Amino acid sequence: AGVEIPSFIKTPPTAVEFSNSSGSILSCKTVQQDAKIQWVLKDGTLVNNVKGLREIDAEGNLIFQPFSAESFRQDVHATIYKCTATNNLGTVASHDVQVKAVVLQPYDVYVYDVYAMQGNTAVMRCHIPSFLSAYVNVTAWIRDSVVVIKSTDLDQKVYLDSKYSLIPTGELFVKDVDAKDAMTSFQCQTYNRLSKETVKSSTSGKLFVTEPQGNVPP
Repeated sequence: AGVEIPSFIKTPPTAVEFSNSSGSILSCKTVQQDAKIQWVLKDGTLVNNVKGLREIDAEGNLIFQPFSAESFRQDVHATIYKCTATNNLGTVASHDVQVKAVVLQPYDVYVYDVYAMQGNTAVMRCHIPSFLSAYVNVTAWIRDSVVVIKSTDLDQKVYLDSKYSLIPTGELFVKDVDAKDAMTSFQCQTYNRLSKETVKSSTSGKLFVTEPQGNVPP
């Protein structure tokens, strides 16, 4: 018999996102070994097993299985859960856990040509589909098939003074463009944190450098 009301030592994060190809497992654990773990929906109804989509195992883990796009269910894959722990002294409930499953779709990333005046800064953009922008980050830029700058370099101040800088939103700044930069081509490389996939842009954008009109110094 329990000597104190259950208290949690492990609960899921307040928001859990996963892809339909990976699935996810939510766990709650209590100090008290004898506490019974259950899962409830926001309205308090007990969570049950849904064949092939959601089950609760013998240890009380809430398991979301990988699923096909057609099997997506709002009431399973995009809703709020909480776990409860009960012993003979009472029941405690965890915080709300917002679950969001994302159905992966094939996608392409594009870089378009950019025109910049000599001496100015050119901005190369990686065009990511809007439905994926929350999950996909630009991790590197590639110039003429050679990696120029990676996102891991962002904290190195040397790039503030260098020719290239990758800003946190993913654009590549090419500073002080000149004739040597003309016709170079750029690809971006992206990482999808839900699918764990790395995708390069399917197009390369060329940098065209124009001369100032009337030979006015830039």
